[in-house]
Amino acid sequence: MGIKSKVNKILKYLKSICFILLLGMLGGSIAIFIKNIFNMETGSVADWIGSLGTILSLVFIYVQIREARDEYSRQRTSRIKIEVVLSTGYKEVGGGGLTPSGYNDLQIWAANISEAAGAYRYVGLCKKCDFEKVEDSAFYSQKLILNDYAFPFHKPIVEFKKYNEFETIQEKSISKIQTVKGEELIDFFFDDSTQEVPIYIMFVDAFNKPIIRELKLRLNGKEISIAE
Repeated sequence: MGIKSKVNKILKYLKSICFILLLGMLGGSIAIFIKNIFNMETGSVADWIGSLGTILSLVFIYVQIREARDEYSRQRTSRIKIEVVLSTGYKEVGGGGLTPSGYNDLQIWAANISEAAGAYRYVGLCKKCDFEKVEDSAFYSQKLILNDYAFPFHKPIVEFKKYNEFETIQEKSISKIQTVKGEELIDFFFDDSTQEVPIYIMFVDAFNKPIIRELKLRLNGKEISIAE
């Protein structure tokens, strides 16, 4: 935790203590004010107002405890954001060199935006309309998802050729970058009648809960772009 976070936490606690003291003082002050102004026996009223201040203080303490617990839970629970970028694709040429392939490759990674590490697995890409089929496999095994025998009349429903192991993503860090070749994107997602397709990019956490980012790809000739 950085210095700024520690200072904010200390200030929050001081604010809570001051507010509790203020509520207690307020209850007592109101009781004294009524007694002095009206010069009458208002012991029961004073007691009632003092009790009200105590109740309000207890309510405030309860709210602060819940907020502190929720904040702690948020800090200790990892959360990722799926990021993507299209970049110039390259292919190998003789002698071990590289030359532009003429396609745009899609690079994908997960950024851990929390203050806790977590385990995640990159599953791959699928058409939005095929997501229910992927869900039916419960994300337990990408080998199951890619089983051509289970889907004999269709392509595999996930664009990735291997099972990825779980990867621990440290707090404020990113995962390994996955690159999907432009040729594979075109072959998998597009045909002569399809020029724009919504897709899902899928990761799962340690409990096999899917984390999804929806993306719309557009094809113009051999050039792939991300539709807004």
